[in-house]
Amino acid sequence: PLQSTPSGLLALRREIPEGGSAVLFHNCHFSLVHKRRGRLYTLVTDEGIVGAESFIVWSSLSDCWGDLVFLDAEFRTQADRQTIAHKRREEGCEPCEVCAVQ
Repeated sequence: PLQSTPSGLLALRREIPEGGSAVLFHNCHFSLVHKRRGRLYTLVTDEGIVGAESFIVWSSLSDCWGDLVFLDAEFRTQADRQTIAHKRREEGCEPCEVCAVQ
């Protein structure tokens, strides 16, 4: 589990304004936390994670159990990215950096 509590996450959601960012010390290091659409995300800085999947920029900070969801710079999950790529291919669009999934 993360070094977070439900009340701590609730306080972060309450105190960080929509679109705002803050620095948080958790899991023995500093993290940039950003609030978007009422949800909290942390900037992924672990080279092991980013190196494994180059699209990863953000991870969700939604619970105390460490169930992470990774997202790209536009806050899209891998599934969202695949859906966009599939739709664009159906429309005749060639794979490109916009959908970033081939």
